[in-house]
Amino acid sequence: MSASGSLANNVSIQEGNVYTVIGTSVITSTQMIPVHIINNDTSLILVVDRIVVQGASLGLIVPNTSSYFSLGYGRTVTSGGTSLTTVNLNRTSTKSASITALGSNPNMTGTFVESHRSYAQPNATPFELISTRSNDIVLGRSNTLEVQYNSNHISGAILVVIKFMMTDPENMS
Repeated sequence: MSASGSLANNVSIQEGNVYTVIGTSVITSTQMIPVHIINNDTSLILVVDRIVVQGASLGLIVPNTSSYFSLGYGRTVTSGGTSLTTVNLNRTSTKSASITALGSNPNMTGTFVESHRSYAQPNATPFELISTRSNDIVLGRSNTLEVQYNSNHISGAILVVIKFMMTDPENMS
């Protein structure tokens, strides 16, 4: 791939394969899962470009060590959750991502392997849980990605926006 912009910009323009998925949850327990994604594609990898998170009306003083967003891998959905809509950011493209994205706290099984953590910010301030301009989060077929919100206080709502691309592994070199 020959271009001067970011990888996501190039994949969007040249392949029409850059997406967002938005998950929201009203906080009803001490651990919420606003977004869980599985890559179902047989030939393309899912590469995360950025994840933005936001909490609103959390009813506590943040940041504090008990209220944080986590990014991790390895669990599967056993039941529940709601389907999340994936939007192609290249509005001239007719492609769709071959993923399953669920939100609204699906029931999970397996071990959550945490890779990133950030404390909730005050006043509904959106912030990047991770900006992977180096494109270091890569999901192959059947790999999962999950964003959790953990807190000892049950109130408010959370929002997670994940921007990702679907591309051939050869484009990563």
